[in-house]
Amino acid sequence: MDCRNRLRSAPCAWIEGESTVKNLLTDLSNEIVNAYIPNPDGGGEYSRWEILYKEREHDFVTYTLGSKRVTGRYIHEDGMDSIVYQIPEEPKNYKASDGYFYEAKNNTPVGEYTDTHPEHRTGKRISFAPFTHNGEVVEVENALVTLVDMYPDTPAMMFKNRWEKYQAYIVKHTRIDYLGNEVEDKNWNYYKLIAPLPDDWTYFLYKGGSITVGRYQYTENGTVHTAPRILTVRRSYSVDHYTFTPEYHIVSEKLVLKCNTSVF
Repeated sequence: MDCRNRLRSAPCAWIEGESTVKNLLTDLSNEIVNAYIPNPDGGGEYSRWEILYKEREHDFVTYTLGSKRVTGRYIHEDGMDSIVYQIPEEPKNYKASDGYFYEAKNNTPVGEYTDTHPEHRTGKRISFAPFTHNGEVVEVENALVTLVDMYPDTPAMMFKNRWEKYQAYIVKHTRIDYLGNEVEDKNWNYYKLIAPLPDDWTYFLYKGGSITVGRYQYTENGTVHTAPRILTVRRSYSVDHYTFTPEYHIVSEKLVLKCNTSVF
């Protein structure tokens, strides 16, 4: 609407329209920039204001990546879970000629190990050699393993040997992708059963992850000590658990105007 007040020292114009509070600054600025200002004596001129910068009010979310080491855990179909361990590389010593490592009886003579003294063996043994399961070769060295409770409804005390409640299985990282396919992904703490290990593996994994192959002596502070020669057959296994912490941001509306001249 034209401003007809001829007593004013400078021409002016009315601005008409509607706007919401959220868009008020932007809509008002657009009207100012696009205004046609009539002169009292006739004619007029367009506004000399221009928008240098504008930004609508908006919000967004950023995420901060965090991680922590967690123990690998295999989740069973019934919802129960079990700890995942890793079998180390095969020990360099004390392997018998048949390829097995044999457990030693208690109080065996010092320096007589089960690889060359069959008379000291308990009968329990393990092998780190690959084996075949369902027509496929399964590697044992560095494999991931877990103890599956085969009788979850039966208390361990009901078994003559408590490890008989469990079965050692080799597992591997597996997740299901968006197409429903199995994908091996070490970044996910999900696993799939691959193959059962021989029963003696269950025995040693349940006992604590080591096998005693004999005894040795050492001297400390002038005293001779006797200790079991122990080989490690399992070690802990952990994965990185990633977390994303969200942070909500609100950006207010911003607008920068500039007039080409200070005089109309």
